[in-house]
Amino acid sequence: EGKVLTYNDSALKLLNITKEELSGKSKIDSNKKWIYESGKIFSYEDLPVWKTFRTGKSELGTIIGVPIQNSIRWINCNTEPLEINLEGMPISVIASYSDITENV
Repeated sequence: EGKVLTYNDSALKLLNITKEELSGKSKIDSNKKWIYESGKIFSYEDLPVWKTFRTGKSELGTIIGVPIQNSIRWINCNTEPLEINLEGMPISVIASYSDITENV
């Protein structure tokens, strides 16, 4: 199971989480409910980073709704496995996020 080792302040802002909720964790200690465009809530396991850890496959163009006060920030997320263990599964994953709210 992966742990968050590095991140940048822009990712924290886009995801509406704090460094205390993220740093060194294998799961985000948060009650945040990120959503699909349909309004369905993402299960933790289906968030792109954790899905890439579980499947070993890239996740490209996943749209995530991040609740911010009385609105939703829409972000585009891409993930890519970086290092692979002997079993062919990722031991590190990188994620990139971009705010696409104005386009949704």
